Amino acid sequence: GLGDVYKRQVLTEEDVRQGRRFHDGIALGRFYLDYHDPTTPRRISRFDKSQAQVPPYHIPYRSLIAQGARNLLAAGRCFSADRVALSSARVMTTCAMMGQAAGLAAALASDGNVRSVSGMQLAQALRERGAVLE
Repeated sequence: GLGDVYKRQVLTEEDVRQGRRFHDGIALGRFYLDYHDPTTPRRISRFDKSQAQVPPYHIPYRSLIAQGARNLLAAGRCFSADRVALSSARVMTTCAMMGQAAGLAAALASDGNVRSVSGMQLAQALRERGAVLE
């Protein structure tokens, strides 16, 4: 329903590691965790290869809705995620999927407000257009 887009959703490392599926999942992430140790200027991965692999996970529509703005979506590297989750979701394929979802949400917002778009209906509309969300 309409209420599903109002609750803030920050994609977390736990969501990514568990391959979490959301009712308003509008993009599918699957890139490994490419997070570097912030305590050193060198590019040293914080995780070894076995710790960096993740199962496919959803990006929820709610994480694209900008907090504090009336009618704004933030797709791609600007969406709401913690540092580790972003290290996976930041890749171009996943960002492009978020961009497609944001554009379609804007087109579906018949009242001109992206917050009135149901994430579940948006996901279905994306599937109908060939998006792979499973």
